[in-house]
Amino acid sequence: MIKAVIFDVGGVLEKKIHQRIIKELADKHNLDYECMLKNSEPIFHDVMINKLTESQYYEYVIKHNNLPVEVEELTKRWKDLTEPIEGSWEIVNELKGKYKLGIISDMGIEWAEFRENKNNLRDIFDVIIWSYDVKTKKPGEKIFKYALEKLKLKAEECIFIDDYEKNIEISKKLGIKSILFENSEQLRKKLKKLISL
Repeated sequence: MIKAVIFDVGGVLEKKIHQRIIKELADKHNLDYECMLKNSEPIFHDVMINKLTESQYYEYVIKHNNLPVEVEELTKRWKDLTEPIEGSWEIVNELKGKYKLGIISDMGIEWAEFRENKNNLRDIFDVIIWSYDVKTKKPGEKIFKYALEKLKLKAEECIFIDDYEKNIEISKKLGIKSILFENSEQLRKKLKKLISL
């Protein structure tokens, strides 16, 4: 019997930002987007596991690409780009009160705190697991096991929703019913096969 539904944030509840900012910078300053993205990934990873701050990440991107922008500009742009994926929050609201709700998401501390405050996440979700907090990212098993422990539930009692197949493969391996997110309508159809919605 399903007792909890666990969501990823970026790409499921909210539009992805990291790639959009890099793309904007590449286009504006006539740089190679793929190269910029590839070079920034290791630093981005370190932010997700709390080894670096978001400001240090932006400093790296600016310095490495010789960009005439300030850290504050990128921080503001990131906040401006934070927007919901249409239909996803409606599903969350429909599930609230019927099931335990959780988040497992790769996120740096400053970005996570901004999202928590903007959307009152602590009032909506029973358990929130950010990668910075546990110092490990998906698709590692540790973050999923930690979430199950916090929810006090077995894997088979949970559904996990993510937009990356590699993350879904691990959650399935652990026995969690898993849905690869494409859009909110597809998610609604998939959830209706598993739970009351």
